[in-house]
Parts: sequence; C-alpha cells; structure tokens
Amino acid sequence: MSEQFLYYLWQNRLICGDLTLTDMRKVEILYPGSRNSGAGPDFFNARIKIERTEWAGNVEMHLRSSDWELHKHHQDKNYDNVILHVVLEDDQPVSYSNGEPIPTLVCQNNFDVDMLESYERMIANRHFVPCAGAIAHCDDFVMMSWLENIAAERLIMRQKEIEKVLEYTQNDWNRAYYVRLCRNFGFKVNAEPFELLETILPLQVLLKNNADIDDIEALVFGAAGFLEKNHNDEYPRQLRNNFLFFKRKYEINPMEAHLWKFMRVYPGNFPTIRLSQFAQVAALNGIQFSNILGAKDIREIKSYFRVSTTPYWETHYQFDKTSWKRDKKLGNESINLLLINTILPFVFAYGRLREELSFCEKAIELFQQLPPENNYIIRKWKEIGVKAQNAMESQALLHLKEKYCNTKRCLQCRIGDYLLRVSPPNRSNL
Repeated sequence: MSEQFLYYLWQNRLICGDLTLTDMRKVEILYPGSRNSGAGPDFFNARIKIERTEWAGNVEMHLRSSDWELHKHHQDKNYDNVILHVVLEDDQPVSYSNGEPIPTLVCQNNFDVDMLESYERMIANRHFVPCAGAIAHCDDFVMMSWLENIAAERLIMRQKEIEKVLEYTQNDWNRAYYVRLCRNFGFKVNAEPFELLETILPLQVLLKNNADIDDIEALVFGAAGFLEKNHNDEYPRQLRNNFLFFKRKYEINPMEAHLWKFMRVYPGNFPTIRLSQFAQVAALNGIQFSNILGAKDIREIKSYFRVSTTPYWETHYQFDKTSWKRDKKLGNESINLLLINTILPFVFAYGRLREELSFCEKAIELFQQLPPENNYIIRKWKEIGVKAQNAMESQALLHLKEKYCNTKRCLQCRIGDYLLRVSPPNRSNL
C-alpha cells in the first residue's frame, strides 16, 4: 500500500468498524479534516472523539509508526498539535517533542482489502488509461460532471500560462495574444521558430503596414530569414527588395532560415505556406485581440482566419520550386485548433482577470459549439467507449489523460473513485 491510498481511505471515511487506539481507548472519526498538500501534518482541522472527549486538530498518516521519527517529526514542534497518528502497522511507539505518547490508530484490519487489490491492479496495468477495462461501466452523470470539472481545470491552467505572457508583455493584451497566436500558428512542428518570429517582427510594425499584402509578406518572410539570399523567381525578388527597405527602417534582424522545419512535414504544413497564411490573417486584422473580443459570434471570429495564400504559393511550396497548382487555404480543422488553443482560452482568461464573466461564458459556449479534436489521444478514448461530443469535452479528455491517467492519479479522479468505491461489482474489470 502507498501513503496516497491511506490518505484516500481516511479522506473518504473508508476506515471503519470498531476503532481502538494502541492503548485500547475507543476512537470515533467525526470529521477527517482537509488535505494538506504543503509542509506539515497531512490533514488539518480534523475532529475525533476519544472515549467521551472530542478533539480538534491535525492528523498525520504513515505506513509504519516508525516513520514518525524517520521523518524527524519528533523534533518538530509543528507536529505537536497532531491529535491522531494513523498507521497501517504499529512497529514502534512514538511521541511528541516533549516525550508524551501520541494517540495512534492502526487501521490494518479496518478497510476493504479488495479495494486495495483493485487499486494496485489498476495502477500496475499498461493500458491506454489505468481504468480502460472498466470505464465503460462508469455512471454517465459521474463521467459528465467530472469532464466539466476537468475542462474548467484546463482553462484555468491555460489562464495561468497567459498570465505569464501578460507579464512578459507588460499587461498588453493585444501583444500577448500576438505572442500566443504566433506560437500556435506553427502547429507544434514549427511552434518555436514562429514564437521567435514575434520577437523579431513587432505587432505594431505589422499593423502599420497591413494595407498591402505584399508588404506584409515581405515583412513576414524577411523576418523569418527567407529573403536573405537572392532568388530566381520574380515574386521573392520583389519581396526581398521591399524587405530591404523595411529592414533598415525598423532595424529588423532576421532569424536564421534553417530554424524552420521542412523534413517529415506534410507539404500543406510547410512553414512557407503557414507564413503566407499568417500574413493574410494579419491583413484581415486577426492578429488584434480587440477584434476577437468585439466579434459577435463564432462566424465572425472564423472570418479572420478563412484565408488562403497569395497566388505565388498556389504553384509553390518553397521559393523557386514549382509544383502543381493548388489552392492552399487554411483548413477548417486548423482554424478550429487555433480557436481551441489560442483564441478561446484568451477570451476566457480576459473574462476572469478583468472580472467580466460574460467573456468566460462566451468562451465556454463557443468551445461547446466546436467539434471535438481528431488526434491520437481522442481516438484512443473513443476506442474504450468515451466519445467526446465537442471541443470542450475533447480538451477535458486530453487534460485527464495528461494530468491524471499518465501520472496514475486515480485516487484524485472521480472516475477512479467511482469504480473503486461506488461500483465494487466492476472492480474485476480493472
């Protein structure tokens, strides 16, 4: 058994039966207290009854009573307010810093051993998620309420990430949005060079020159390092001439072109194509967060991103290399990913940090209007019977997998709790 499972038993009042201390006094658990995740005793403000006397204070838990001294608690006055020491095995008498014995409860025979065995099987398996064999039996209400909770947890996590960007931009929401939009426009494989592009090409420079798409492409491709050499085709030569003027005017120091990844990348996701699409978004002012906040509905937001490349890129994937003609629009799935990973978290964070809850509600509503993501993790959830109905649920499932399942936090998960504690008949599937 782990101490985590001992905490779980205590917190959920699963230590039961006729309880007696090691000195044979009867003890009753009135309230288990609140879990302490920091330094100090494991549970704060618990209430117990020893014989006829009620006690209020803290509770410390160990697998063995000797762990009290092993962890130096007998030398720490912060543990002198512990009213109960709960252990699995009493292998040594322990005392407070003044030498007085600590009331000790041995719970070895006062919990469901089958539950422990099911839990140990669960965390030992190598399935996609620990409860893969039993999750189909989870109550629908438990599942949906937990996914709502997890989705909110993910949005708050995103909010904290955005707060760090706001600190970097000195609370400039437009620039912070531009920083995150740049990174996510790289769609993982080129996220880092796109993020670097933001530091080289300031938002204000783009906004001052967004009247002409050729000027924007010159700035974007020039800052990205693609115009440092001479090209054969007329269009990149024109862009280079334009950029040389902007380079002097704005003192732009281009990045190294080799930072952009082409190897093992689908041609439609080549950085050159994404940069041209990004330039078109800039021309439509989709890089301004104020426009996103003012949008009436999801259609208006998407209109800033329904872009294609300039005509040159219809017959090219790289400069000076002709390809079959093809319209290279930013696809609907890519637009949805930008909404999910950048735009809607920003709207939610803005509402929370500015205490304008209507924006939080708007972000959640828009999440629920978007289809679920289609990636390996979401497909694996579907295989075991958990199908996301919208983007809010797919985000919740991604967060559940990353923050709970991968780290075996089954005891902090309502699904794991339900399968272990509420639905014993289904434990055999774990």
